[in-house]
Amino acid sequence: MKKIRNILILNIFIVYCFLSPTSEVFYFLGYLGLLVNIGSLPKLINYNLNLKLILGLLILMSFLFNINYDNSFKDYLNAFNILLLLFLFPYFISKDLKIHIFSIITIITVILFSQLAFIFDISIIKGVILTIYNDESSEFGFDRFINTGRNGGIYYNPNQASKYLTILLALSLVVIKNNKLDFLIILSILLGIFLTGSRTGMLVALIIIACNIFIVQRKYIYGVTLTLCGLLISIIITPIADSRSFQISNSGSIQYKLDIFFEYINNVIKKDSLINLTFGNFTSDYNSLMTKFEFIQTSHFGFDSEFGMAISFLGVSFWFTLLIFYYRQLLLLLKSKFILIFIPFIFWPITSTVLFSFKTSLVYMVLLGFGVSIVKNGLRGNFYK
Repeated sequence: MKKIRNILILNIFIVYCFLSPTSEVFYFLGYLGLLVNIGSLPKLINYNLNLKLILGLLILMSFLFNINYDNSFKDYLNAFNILLLLFLFPYFISKDLKIHIFSIITIITVILFSQLAFIFDISIIKGVILTIYNDESSEFGFDRFINTGRNGGIYYNPNQASKYLTILLALSLVVIKNNKLDFLIILSILLGIFLTGSRTGMLVALIIIACNIFIVQRKYIYGVTLTLCGLLISIIITPIADSRSFQISNSGSIQYKLDIFFEYINNVIKKDSLINLTFGNFTSDYNSLMTKFEFIQTSHFGFDSEFGMAISFLGVSFWFTLLIFYYRQLLLLLKSKFILIFIPFIFWPITSTVLFSFKTSLVYMVLLGFGVSIVKNGLRGNFYK
Protein backbone atom coordinates (compact mmCIF):
# COMPACT_ATOMS: atom_id res chain seq x y z
CA MET A 1 0.00 0.00 0.00
CA LYS A 2 2.84 2.37 0.86
CA LYS A 3 4.53 1.55 -2.45
CA ILE A 4 1.36 2.46 -4.40
CA ARG A 5 1.01 5.66 -2.38
CA ASN A 6 4.60 6.74 -3.16
CA ILE A 7 4.21 6.03 -6.87
CA LEU A 8 0.90 7.90 -7.00
CA ILE A 9 2.34 10.92 -5.18
CA LEU A 10 5.37 11.01 -7.49
CA ASN A 11 3.26 10.84 -10.66
CA ILE A 12 0.80 13.50 -9.53
CA PHE A 13 3.76 15.64 -8.53
CA ILE A 14 5.50 15.23 -11.92
CA VAL A 15 2.34 16.12 -13.87
CA TYR A 16 1.79 19.11 -11.59
CA CYS A 17 5.39 20.31 -12.05
CA PHE A 18 5.05 20.35 -15.83
CA LEU A 19 1.53 21.73 -16.13
CA SER A 20 1.08 24.10 -13.17
CA PRO A 21 0.48 27.79 -14.01
CA THR A 22 3.30 30.31 -13.69
CA SER A 23 2.54 31.90 -10.32
CA GLU A 24 4.16 32.15 -6.88
CA VAL A 25 1.10 30.50 -5.32
CA PHE A 26 1.42 27.45 -7.56
CA TYR A 27 5.17 27.32 -6.96
CA PHE A 28 4.47 27.19 -3.23
CA LEU A 29 1.97 24.36 -3.69
CA GLY A 30 4.55 22.50 -5.75
CA TYR A 31 7.16 22.73 -3.02
CA LEU A 32 4.72 21.23 -0.56
CA GLY A 33 5.09 18.06 -2.63
CA LEU A 34 8.77 17.96 -1.70
CA LEU A 35 7.82 17.81 1.96
CA VAL A 36 5.95 14.49 1.57
CA ASN A 37 9.14 12.69 2.60
CA ILE A 38 9.73 14.94 5.59
CA GLY A 39 10.22 11.85 7.74
CA SER A 40 13.32 11.01 5.66
CA LEU A 41 14.70 14.55 5.96
CA PRO A 42 17.96 13.57 7.76
CA LYS A 43 18.75 10.98 5.08
CA LEU A 44 18.01 13.42 2.26
CA ILE A 45 20.13 16.20 3.72
CA ASN A 46 22.99 13.78 4.36
CA TYR A 47 23.33 13.04 0.62
CA ASN A 48 26.38 15.01 -0.67
CA LEU A 49 26.23 16.93 2.61
CA ASN A 50 29.65 18.57 2.32
CA LEU A 51 28.87 20.10 -1.07
CA LYS A 52 25.44 21.20 0.11
CA LEU A 53 26.97 22.97 3.12
CA ILE A 54 29.52 24.75 0.93
CA LEU A 55 26.79 25.87 -1.49
CA GLY A 56 24.63 27.04 1.41
CA LEU A 57 27.56 28.96 2.90
CA LEU A 58 28.28 30.66 -0.44
CA ILE A 59 24.64 31.76 -0.72
CA LEU A 60 24.83 33.17 2.82
CA MET A 61 28.06 35.03 2.02
CA SER A 62 26.50 36.50 -1.13
CA PHE A 63 23.62 37.76 0.99
CA LEU A 64 25.92 39.24 3.66
CA PHE A 65 28.20 41.00 1.18
CA ASN A 66 25.17 42.60 -0.50
CA ILE A 67 23.05 43.17 2.61
CA ASN A 68 22.90 46.94 2.04
CA TYR A 69 21.87 46.54 -1.58
CA ASP A 70 18.24 47.15 -2.56
CA ASN A 71 17.23 43.51 -3.00
CA SER A 72 13.69 42.53 -3.92
CA PHE A 73 11.50 39.87 -2.35
CA LYS A 74 11.98 37.82 -5.53
CA ASP A 75 15.74 37.73 -4.88
CA TYR A 76 15.23 36.27 -1.40
CA LEU A 77 12.68 33.83 -2.78
CA ASN A 78 15.12 32.80 -5.52
CA ALA A 79 17.88 32.10 -2.97
CA PHE A 80 15.47 30.17 -0.73
CA ASN A 81 14.28 28.14 -3.73
CA ILE A 82 17.86 27.12 -4.59
CA LEU A 83 18.68 26.27 -0.96
CA LEU A 84 15.55 24.14 -0.60
CA LEU A 85 16.11 22.24 -3.85
CA LEU A 86 19.75 21.54 -3.05
CA PHE A 87 19.34 20.48 0.58
CA LEU A 88 16.31 18.24 -0.03
CA PHE A 89 17.90 16.59 -3.09
CA PRO A 90 17.17 13.85 -4.22
CA TYR A 91 13.67 14.24 -2.60
CA PHE A 92 12.39 10.67 -3.07
CA ILE A 93 14.34 7.74 -1.63
CA SER A 94 12.20 4.68 -2.29
CA LYS A 95 13.68 2.02 -4.57
CA ASP A 96 10.20 1.22 -5.93
CA LEU A 97 9.64 4.60 -7.60
CA LYS A 98 8.03 4.55 -11.04
CA ILE A 99 6.74 7.21 -13.38
CA HIS A 100 3.69 5.86 -15.20
CA ILE A 101 3.34 6.21 -18.94
CA PHE A 102 -0.09 7.79 -18.43
CA SER A 103 1.60 10.75 -16.73
CA ILE A 104 3.81 11.35 -19.75
CA ILE A 105 0.89 11.03 -22.18
CA THR A 106 -1.13 13.51 -20.09
CA ILE A 107 1.67 16.08 -20.14
CA ILE A 108 2.43 15.88 -23.87
CA THR A 109 -1.29 15.89 -24.76
CA VAL A 110 -1.94 19.11 -22.83
CA ILE A 111 1.15 20.86 -24.23
CA LEU A 112 0.58 19.80 -27.83
CA PHE A 113 -3.16 20.61 -27.83
CA SER A 114 -2.48 24.01 -26.28
CA GLN A 115 -0.01 24.77 -29.08
CA LEU A 116 -2.49 23.68 -31.75
CA ALA A 117 -5.23 25.75 -30.10
CA PHE A 118 -3.19 28.93 -30.56
CA ILE A 119 -2.06 28.02 -34.07
CA PHE A 120 -5.57 27.26 -35.34
CA ASP A 121 -7.19 29.88 -33.12
CA ILE A 122 -9.54 27.44 -31.37
CA SER A 123 -11.30 29.98 -29.16
CA ILE A 124 -12.85 27.52 -26.66
CA ILE A 125 -9.51 25.88 -25.78
CA LYS A 126 -7.70 29.23 -25.85
CA GLY A 127 -10.28 30.61 -23.43
CA VAL A 128 -9.67 27.76 -21.00
CA ILE A 129 -5.89 28.21 -21.25
CA LEU A 130 -6.07 31.99 -20.71
CA THR A 131 -8.35 31.44 -17.72
CA ILE A 132 -6.17 28.84 -15.98
CA TYR A 133 -2.77 30.22 -16.97
CA ASN A 134 -1.69 33.82 -16.57
CA ASP A 135 -1.81 35.56 -19.94
CA GLU A 136 1.82 36.60 -20.27
CA SER A 137 1.68 36.88 -24.05
CA SER A 138 1.22 40.66 -24.23
CA GLU A 139 3.15 41.54 -21.07
CA PHE A 140 6.39 39.90 -22.26
CA GLY A 141 5.77 40.15 -25.99
CA PHE A 142 5.27 36.42 -26.51
CA ASP A 143 2.25 37.08 -28.74
CA ARG A 144 4.60 38.21 -31.50
CA PHE A 145 6.05 34.70 -31.75
CA ILE A 146 2.79 33.20 -33.03
CA ASN A 147 2.86 35.49 -36.05
CA THR A 148 6.34 34.22 -36.88
CA GLY A 149 5.38 30.54 -36.66
CA ARG A 150 6.57 29.97 -33.08
CA ASN A 151 4.24 28.73 -30.38
CA GLY A 152 4.71 27.94 -26.69
CA GLY A 153 1.18 26.78 -25.84
CA ILE A 154 0.48 26.93 -22.09
CA TYR A 155 4.00 28.27 -21.51
CA TYR A 156 3.48 31.18 -23.97
CA ASN A 157 7.25 31.53 -24.35
CA PRO A 158 8.24 29.01 -27.09
CA ASN A 159 11.79 28.73 -25.72
CA GLN A 160 10.44 27.67 -22.33
CA ALA A 161 8.08 25.20 -23.97
CA SER A 162 10.92 23.58 -25.92
CA LYS A 163 12.97 23.30 -22.72
CA TYR A 164 10.21 21.34 -20.95
CA LEU A 165 9.61 19.21 -24.03
CA THR A 166 13.26 18.13 -24.22
CA ILE A 167 13.20 17.22 -20.52
CA LEU A 168 9.99 15.28 -21.17
CA LEU A 169 11.64 13.54 -24.13
CA ALA A 170 14.52 12.36 -21.95
CA LEU A 171 12.08 11.14 -19.30
CA SER A 172 10.00 9.28 -21.92
CA LEU A 173 13.01 7.41 -23.27
CA VAL A 174 13.94 6.37 -19.73
CA VAL A 175 10.48 5.26 -18.65
CA ILE A 176 8.68 3.82 -21.69
CA LYS A 177 9.51 0.25 -22.72
CA ASN A 178 6.88 -0.21 -25.44
CA ASN A 179 8.68 0.51 -28.74
CA LYS A 180 5.56 1.45 -30.72
CA LEU A 181 4.24 3.75 -28.02
CA ASP A 182 7.73 5.14 -27.50
CA PHE A 183 7.91 6.01 -31.20
CA LEU A 184 4.54 7.81 -31.17
CA ILE A 185 5.40 9.82 -28.06
CA ILE A 186 8.80 10.80 -29.48
CA LEU A 187 7.13 11.98 -32.69
CA SER A 188 4.57 13.98 -30.66
CA ILE A 189 7.31 15.64 -28.60
CA LEU A 190 9.38 16.43 -31.71
CA LEU A 191 6.27 17.97 -33.28
CA GLY A 192 5.81 20.11 -30.19
CA ILE A 193 9.45 21.26 -30.36
CA PHE A 194 9.08 21.93 -34.09
CA LEU A 195 6.07 24.17 -33.35
CA THR A 196 8.14 26.20 -30.85
CA GLY A 197 10.68 27.01 -33.55
CA SER A 198 13.46 26.57 -30.99
CA ARG A 199 16.85 25.77 -32.50
CA THR A 200 18.34 24.78 -29.14
CA GLY A 201 15.30 22.63 -28.37
CA MET A 202 15.57 20.72 -31.64
CA LEU A 203 19.33 20.26 -31.25
CA VAL A 204 19.03 19.01 -27.64
CA ALA A 205 16.20 16.65 -28.64
CA LEU A 206 18.29 15.11 -31.44
CA ILE A 207 21.27 14.70 -29.11
CA ILE A 208 19.06 12.96 -26.51
CA ILE A 209 17.72 10.57 -29.16
CA ALA A 210 21.24 9.91 -30.49
CA CYS A 211 22.56 9.19 -26.98
CA ASN A 212 19.66 6.82 -26.36
CA ILE A 213 20.40 4.87 -29.55
CA PHE A 214 24.21 4.84 -29.50
CA ILE A 215 25.04 4.93 -25.77
CA VAL A 216 22.06 3.43 -23.90
CA GLN A 217 20.72 0.88 -26.42
CA ARG A 218 23.98 0.52 -28.42
CA LYS A 219 22.14 -0.03 -31.70
CA TYR A 220 24.88 1.31 -33.95
CA ILE A 221 23.66 0.19 -37.37
CA TYR A 222 20.12 1.31 -36.58
CA GLY A 223 21.49 4.60 -35.29
CA VAL A 224 23.57 5.32 -38.39
CA THR A 225 20.64 4.41 -40.66
CA LEU A 226 18.26 6.64 -38.68
CA THR A 227 20.79 9.49 -38.71
CA LEU A 228 21.18 9.33 -42.49
CA CYS A 229 17.40 9.20 -42.97
CA GLY A 230 16.99 12.14 -40.60
CA LEU A 231 19.55 14.21 -42.50
CA LEU A 232 17.82 13.41 -45.81
CA ILE A 233 14.40 14.37 -44.41
CA SER A 234 15.74 17.61 -42.91
CA ILE A 235 17.32 18.56 -46.26
CA ILE A 236 13.96 18.04 -47.95
CA ILE A 237 11.82 19.66 -45.23
CA THR A 238 13.97 22.71 -44.41
CA PRO A 239 13.28 24.76 -47.58
CA ILE A 240 9.60 23.76 -47.53
CA ALA A 241 8.82 24.27 -43.84
CA ASP A 242 11.13 27.29 -43.44
CA SER A 243 11.12 26.59 -39.70
CA ARG A 244 13.44 28.36 -37.31
CA SER A 245 14.03 25.00 -35.59
CA PHE A 246 16.26 23.88 -38.48
CA GLN A 247 18.28 27.10 -38.72
CA ILE A 248 21.01 25.80 -36.43
CA SER A 249 23.66 27.94 -38.14
CA ASN A 250 21.94 31.14 -37.06
CA SER A 251 23.34 31.64 -33.57
CA GLY A 252 22.46 35.30 -32.98
CA SER A 253 20.51 34.47 -29.83
CA ILE A 254 23.48 32.70 -28.23
CA GLN A 255 25.86 35.43 -29.34
CA TYR A 256 23.93 38.24 -27.66
CA LYS A 257 23.76 36.27 -24.39
CA LEU A 258 27.51 35.72 -24.51
CA ASP A 259 28.06 39.41 -25.29
CA ILE A 260 25.99 40.45 -22.27
CA PHE A 261 27.78 37.99 -20.00
CA PHE A 262 31.29 39.02 -21.06
CA GLU A 263 30.36 42.69 -20.79
CA TYR A 264 29.31 42.03 -17.19
CA ILE A 265 32.59 40.21 -16.39
CA ASN A 266 34.64 42.92 -18.10
CA ASN A 267 32.90 45.79 -16.28
CA VAL A 268 33.09 44.06 -12.89
CA ILE A 269 36.85 43.58 -13.35
CA LYS A 270 37.25 47.21 -14.46
CA LYS A 271 35.57 48.38 -11.28
CA ASP A 272 37.81 46.11 -9.16
CA SER A 273 34.69 44.47 -7.72
CA LEU A 274 36.39 41.22 -6.74
CA ILE A 275 33.74 40.50 -4.09
CA ASN A 276 30.94 40.86 -6.64
CA LEU A 277 32.77 38.61 -9.07
CA THR A 278 33.39 35.97 -6.39
CA PHE A 279 30.13 36.13 -4.44
CA GLY A 280 27.74 37.83 -6.86
CA ASN A 281 25.31 40.70 -6.33
CA PHE A 282 22.38 38.79 -4.79
CA THR A 283 19.99 40.27 -7.34
CA SER A 284 18.31 39.09 -10.52
CA ASP A 285 17.41 42.65 -11.58
CA TYR A 286 19.36 43.19 -14.78
CA ASN A 287 18.46 46.89 -14.92
CA SER A 288 20.00 47.56 -11.51
CA LEU A 289 23.17 45.74 -12.61
CA MET A 290 23.19 47.85 -15.78
CA THR A 291 23.26 50.98 -13.65
CA LYS A 292 25.77 49.62 -11.14
CA PHE A 293 28.29 48.37 -13.72
CA GLU A 294 27.43 50.76 -16.59
CA PHE A 295 26.33 48.21 -19.19
CA ILE A 296 25.90 49.36 -22.77
CA GLN A 297 23.64 46.53 -23.89
CA THR A 298 20.02 46.35 -22.79
CA SER A 299 18.07 43.10 -22.42
CA HIS A 300 14.38 42.54 -21.71
CA PHE A 301 15.10 39.05 -20.37
CA GLY A 302 18.33 39.84 -18.52
CA PHE A 303 21.19 37.36 -18.89
CA ASP A 304 18.74 34.64 -19.99
CA SER A 305 21.32 31.91 -19.33
CA GLU A 306 22.08 29.72 -16.34
CA PHE A 307 25.76 30.60 -16.12
CA GLY A 308 25.01 34.32 -16.52
CA MET A 309 22.37 34.30 -13.80
CA ALA A 310 24.41 32.13 -11.44
CA ILE A 311 27.59 34.20 -11.67
CA SER A 312 25.86 37.59 -11.49
CA PHE A 313 23.52 36.50 -8.68
CA LEU A 314 25.73 34.30 -6.46
CA GLY A 315 29.18 34.61 -7.99
CA VAL A 316 31.86 32.52 -9.66
CA SER A 317 32.54 30.55 -6.48
CA PHE A 318 28.94 29.32 -6.30
CA TRP A 319 28.82 28.46 -10.02
CA PHE A 320 31.92 26.27 -9.96
CA THR A 321 30.84 24.54 -6.74
CA LEU A 322 27.43 23.89 -8.31
CA LEU A 323 29.14 22.36 -11.35
CA ILE A 324 31.01 20.00 -9.02
CA PHE A 325 27.68 19.00 -7.44
CA TYR A 326 26.20 18.26 -10.88
CA TYR A 327 29.37 16.49 -11.98
CA ARG A 328 28.98 14.05 -9.10
CA GLN A 329 25.44 13.27 -10.24
CA LEU A 330 26.71 12.85 -13.80
CA LEU A 331 29.31 10.29 -12.71
CA LEU A 332 26.59 8.35 -10.89
CA LEU A 333 24.21 8.29 -13.87
CA LEU A 334 26.87 7.83 -16.55
CA LYS A 335 26.46 4.06 -16.97
CA SER A 336 22.67 4.00 -16.74
CA LYS A 337 19.82 5.07 -18.98
CA PHE A 338 19.18 7.94 -16.57
CA ILE A 339 22.10 9.76 -18.18
CA LEU A 340 19.48 10.97 -20.68
CA ILE A 341 17.83 13.07 -17.96
CA PHE A 342 21.13 14.83 -17.35
CA ILE A 343 21.67 15.85 -20.99
CA PRO A 344 19.29 18.87 -20.98
CA PHE A 345 21.36 20.45 -18.21
CA ILE A 346 24.49 20.25 -20.36
CA PHE A 347 22.99 22.44 -23.10
CA TRP A 348 20.15 24.56 -21.71
CA PRO A 349 22.33 26.60 -19.29
CA ILE A 350 23.88 28.24 -22.37
CA THR A 351 20.61 29.68 -23.70
CA SER A 352 18.20 29.52 -20.77
CA THR A 353 17.90 29.01 -17.01
CA VAL A 354 17.34 25.77 -15.09
CA LEU A 355 18.07 26.05 -11.37
CA PHE A 356 17.51 29.82 -11.53
CA SER A 357 14.02 29.40 -12.97
CA PHE A 358 11.33 28.69 -10.35
CA LYS A 359 9.29 26.37 -12.56
CA THR A 360 12.09 24.66 -14.48
CA SER A 361 14.17 24.06 -11.35
CA LEU A 362 11.35 22.14 -9.70
CA VAL A 363 10.70 20.04 -12.83
CA TYR A 364 14.30 19.26 -13.62
CA MET A 365 15.72 18.75 -10.12
CA VAL A 366 12.93 16.36 -9.13
CA LEU A 367 13.52 14.24 -12.26
CA LEU A 368 17.28 14.30 -11.69
CA GLY A 369 16.67 13.27 -8.07
CA PHE A 370 14.39 10.49 -9.31
CA GLY A 371 17.21 9.12 -11.47
CA VAL A 372 19.79 9.43 -8.69
CA SER A 373 17.53 7.65 -6.20
CA ILE A 374 16.80 4.74 -8.57
CA VAL A 375 20.45 4.26 -9.56
CA LYS A 376 21.77 4.53 -6.01
CA ASN A 377 19.31 1.98 -4.68
CA GLY A 378 19.99 -0.30 -7.64
CA LEU A 379 23.75 -0.19 -7.17
CA ARG A 380 24.00 -0.58 -3.43
CA GLY A 381 20.63 -1.67 -2.16
CA ASN A 382 19.34 0.92 0.26
CA PHE A 383 21.98 3.61 -0.27
CA TYR A 384 20.56 5.88 2.40
CA LYS A 385 21.19 3.56 5.35
